[in-house]
Formats: sequence, structure tokens, C-alpha cells
Amino acid sequence: PYIRTGDMSGDSLVRADLLCTTRRIADSYKRSEIRAGEIVCAIRATVGKVLLVPPDLDGANLTQGTARIAPNSKTDASFLLWAIRDQRAQRAVAESIKGTTFSEITLGDLRRLPIAAPAGIDEQILIGRRLDQWDKVIGAENNHHSKLSQQKHGLMYDLLDGRVRVTEQT
Repeated sequence: PYIRTGDMSGDSLVRADLLCTTRRIADSYKRSEIRAGEIVCAIRATVGKVLLVPPDLDGANLTQGTARIAPNSKTDASFLLWAIRDQRAQRAVAESIKGTTFSEITLGDLRRLPIAAPAGIDEQILIGRRLDQWDKVIGAENNHHSKLSQQKHGLMYDLLDGRVRVTEQT
């Protein structure tokens, strides 16, 4: 599989949604290979969008519109993901964008993004885990809200269409 900026529209990378190439072609692009736990960043189109590489995409390739961010041993990947998603980092991304009709950030500008982080990896891990947990809670709440909205829409349709009669209660 290979990852394009268009594959980064959701909240995660899904292998089933990706296009694939041959092993021979993929092997000729070893420099663009990514590993599970690394971060993919869109450097064209949806500039600054970052997603974590899941285990089932270990060894996938990146296209020219994406960049690989590989945290070092002193940096927690989950923390770094959230730090890049932070307003301050995203504002710096927006200020570094080149082009008006075709938005893009250079790899050099991406490398110079200001990222605030605690020096100790233990604190980074704790922050990253907490943010991951809250993200799951928010996702579940959004899913529940969506189901309730669909139910409300269905009930209103039934009432307004006359399928369900409204009776006066005393």
C-alpha cells in the first residue's frame, strides 16, 4: 500500500482504503517506506494533517504529498502527534505554507516547527495516553450524537408524513 494526501481525510489510516503497487516498485522507493508508530504528515493539499501509522501499514510507502515523522528514542510518538495537532504548531504550519492555489509546506519548514514538549519521555507518554483516551471518549460521544440525530430525523419524518398520529393527551 501507499499513502496519498487524499487517504488522510479521516481520523486514521485504513489499509482497505489505500491503493497498492507491486513489490518491485515499492522496493525501488525504500526511502519513502514508513514503520508502525511513525507519523505521516500531509505536506500538500491538507497541509499539516498528521496521522499515526498503524501496525498493519508497517512497510507501506508515502507519495510526494506526504512526509514521514519518525520520533527518536527521547520522544513519544503519541505525544508528538498531539503536539503537532496543537494550535501553536498548526499556526506555524499555516504561516509556512507556500502557494495560493496549491498549498504546500517544505520539508525544511516542517523540520523547524516549534513543538513544546516536556524533557522527560515518561511525562510525554502520560500526556499522550491521556489525550488518546479522551479522543476515544469524544469519538464515542460523537457517534452516539449522530445516532440520536438520525433517530430524531426519522421520528420527525414519521410525524410530518402522517405515518404516526399525534393524539392529544389530558
